[in-house]
Amino acid sequence: MKNWLFRFIMFASVLVSGSLYPIVFGGVIPTILILLAVIILLFLKFSLNLKLFKLFTIHLLVILSILFVHFFLNGSNNHENEFFKFIFRVITALSILFIYSLYKREIVTDFIWVMNLLLLHSIINFLLGFVLVQYLVPVNTEQINCLTYKYVFFYFSEANSIGFSFLRNQGVFWEPGVLSVFLNILLFVYLFIKPNLGLAFLAFLMIFSTFSTTGLILSIILFVIKFRKSIIRNIYTLLLSTLSILVLLPIVIGNIIDKVSGDGQASFYWRSFDLLISLQMVAANPIKGIGFGSEVYKNIQEQSQIFLESDILEGRGNTNSIVYIFVVFGIPLALYILNLMYKQSIFIYKNKFLFFLVILICLSTEPLITSIFFLMILFSNYFSFHNKQL
Repeated sequence: MKNWLFRFIMFASVLVSGSLYPIVFGGVIPTILILLAVIILLFLKFSLNLKLFKLFTIHLLVILSILFVHFFLNGSNNHENEFFKFIFRVITALSILFIYSLYKREIVTDFIWVMNLLLLHSIINFLLGFVLVQYLVPVNTEQINCLTYKYVFFYFSEANSIGFSFLRNQGVFWEPGVLSVFLNILLFVYLFIKPNLGLAFLAFLMIFSTFSTTGLILSIILFVIKFRKSIIRNIYTLLLSTLSILVLLPIVIGNIIDKVSGDGQASFYWRSFDLLISLQMVAANPIKGIGFGSEVYKNIQEQSQIFLESDILEGRGNTNSIVYIFVVFGIPLALYILNLMYKQSIFIYKNKFLFFLVILICLSTEPLITSIFFLMILFSNYFSFHNKQL
């Protein structure tokens, strides 16, 4: 029972951090169920580690104190409803870390189990895309632009590559880029933490099926880093790598050209717009940021010269999580958050900077950093998940 409760916690944490279901059906109930599972596991433990509980309480109070000080410093600039939802996610993330630490259970083990399920779903999702085309209907929400079959399989726009057309795969996530983020983390795990080349290759194929430019480039870089020594020393590996590059390079270049000047240039435009607007806001509010909430961000955005000179009719949210934390929290607190990300203790590899680089690239393309799963990564260094004394 305990194993299944932990797996449920991880499964729900991933889903509420990037899937379509919280957007379409609401995300409060899954989060409450996560906390309920944590409470059940706490009772099943029978004995409480007082030292760990004290550690959890101290970290919770310190983090909440910092957030509330930041909230009051920005005063009316904050959107109260969004701020307290964020506080709820912070408490949930810390509670999950606490229960994993109490049981000395490695989070990455349950992450692999959950992502294997979602990897299998994405494979089925991709293959059925060729069959279900005529049965797909639009998702009925202003926030999401995709097609679905019975809210089980989801697809984005059509992609074309080397004369081959297919619907962009997004699994259960709100867009293909989010699926590629989680699959690239899984790819990192299968290449560097729990090596499994077969599953790593499957993860790569599904990253390709998302047709995410950033996701595809990042996955290729991870493979090159993993096999760089073999490529240099082994003639067969060198030939295979050269052949792979010759096949993938036109696809990647074509994808980049499409994003910059073709049908997909809207994506490049929006990311550039988000970056420029954000840098302007950081320059104007370097110490304490602009305050918390998407409405606050949109209101300030609409008053900027960049926005006024554009053809955009109304403010939009920021897709770049990294610059967004600088915008919201200011430079000092944002640098501290990046330091927490670097020191995370879930995805442990001898080269900490490599995973930091992976997560930095992933979060620079999607607004995920304030979600439960990524908050767990941020705060993970506060806890131990291994069989050693605290």
